[in-house]
Formats: sequence, C-alpha cells, structure tokens
Amino acid sequence: MTTPYDYIATSSNQYYGSGLPVTGQDKFFVLERTFDAAQALTDLGESAWVADDAVKLIAIPAKTLVLGVMVEMTSAESTASATLDIGDSDDDPDGWESGIDATVATSASHICSITHAGGGSVADRENGYYKAANTIDAILADQIWTDGVFTLRVICVDLS
Repeated sequence: MTTPYDYIATSSNQYYGSGLPVTGQDKFFVLERTFDAAQALTDLGESAWVADDAVKLIAIPAKTLVLGVMVEMTSAESTASATLDIGDSDDDPDGWESGIDATVATSASHICSITHAGGGSVADRENGYYKAANTIDAILADQIWTDGVFTLRVICVDLS
C-alpha cells in the first residue's frame, strides 16, 4: 500500500506546489437589498401601489452567473392574499419564483430556483447566466401592497 501524503500545510491550511487556483476567490459575491413597500412609495414619490406593480431591485452585471436567489419576508404584508414573484426585467418576470406568500413573515429564507415559470423569453439568460446586464425584479402580485418588507439576496459569480 502506498503512503497517503497530506499536501496541505496544516498550520496555515495552504496548498503546497501548484495545480489549484488561488485567484478568483473574489469572483463570488452576494447582492442584497431590503424592500419596504411603504418606504418605497415615499422614496419614489408615489401614493399607492397597483396590483402587479413591478419593482427593479438589484442590478446584475453582464457576464454574471446567478447561483440562486433568496427572499426573506421580514415583515408580513397586511393585505390579504398578497403574493410576490421574483424574476428579471423583460425576460421572465417570475422566472426565479412565482407566488411567494407575502402575508407571512418568516425567519427562514425562501430559496428560489431558476424556473422560467412565466414562460417568457430567456434568450439573454441561460440557466442563471446573464450575458448582458439585467435586473432582478419583484412583482407585488395579486393585491395592492401597503406595508410588507422583504430582503432579497442574489448569490453571484463574476465570469467576466
């Protein structure tokens, strides 16, 4: 039997020699934005939301791979039956997730996957890869939102 060699310096957890990339660790990043329905109306100078309003929340740079999207409802929307869709601008408005219950605040995040649920064109996005710059949007669906608050997190890799 051959001797198994530990080729990692145990004191510093660094690799000896070559063969493993040590660059590119800064390519992974998370974009985060909290949306407060009441505060956003004030910020935008509007008086009320309309059912199915779309709000651009996070800009995605060109040549970015989105590994996942997470939504955490930190304060429940008081309007009954309010839901939330997460998608991207013009390509697939509920392509990440459709029908998130916005009336329940939860400490757990809702993990969205790329579903193409809206059936829209995904010519500019293939399996989470954005060739061109885009935005991750929220659709305040089904009812008129008044006071819901959620945090949107987008886990990305810069492939430029």
